[in-house]
Amino acid sequence: MKRSLAMPLASRSGQITVMFVAGLMTFLGMLALTVDVGHFYAAKAQFQAAADMAVLGAFAQVDPAAAYKQQVESVKQKIAQFERVNFNQTDGRALAETPSASGLGFLTVKTYQDPGTKRLGKVEASASPRLRTYFANLFGRSRVDIGIYAVVEGEPVMKDGQMFMDVRLVD
Repeated sequence: MKRSLAMPLASRSGQITVMFVAGLMTFLGMLALTVDVGHFYAAKAQFQAAADMAVLGAFAQVDPAAAYKQQVESVKQKIAQFERVNFNQTDGRALAETPSASGLGFLTVKTYQDPGTKRLGKVEASASPRLRTYFANLFGRSRVDIGIYAVVEGEPVMKDGQMFMDVRLVD
C-alpha cells in the first residue's frame, strides 16, 4: 500500500518546473509585446504632433497676397526647415530610414489651390516612419511602419488693416 501512494508522486517529479518555465516565458513574451506596443503608440503621438506643428506653422507663415506657386514653395521650404531643426538625421531616430518621395525628408507634402481665391487653400502632409522594435525581434519583426497624416486648411483674412492666413487643423 505504501508503494501505491508513492508511485504517483514519483512519476510527477519535475512537472512543476516545466509548467513554471512555460508560464514564465509566456508572461515575459506578453510583457515584451506590451513594451513594444507602448513604444509605438508614444512614437506615433510624437510624430503626429510634429507633423501637425510643421504644417500649421508653415501654412500660417504664408504671405496671403503671394501667388499660388510662391505660397507652395514657401510652405515646402518652411516644412523642410522644420524637419532640419526638429528631426536631426544623425541622432539615431527612425526618420533617417524613411525619406519621403517629395525629397523634403520626413514628410510628403501635397498642396491644393482654393478655386475661389486662386491661392493656397489646403496642405496635406503624410509619412510612414519605420520604427525599430525591441522585443519583437524575438518573433522576427525588426521594424514596424506607422502612418501619420496632417491636413491644414486656410484662407486669407483681413484684420485691423493687415492681411494674414487664418489656418485650422482638419481631422
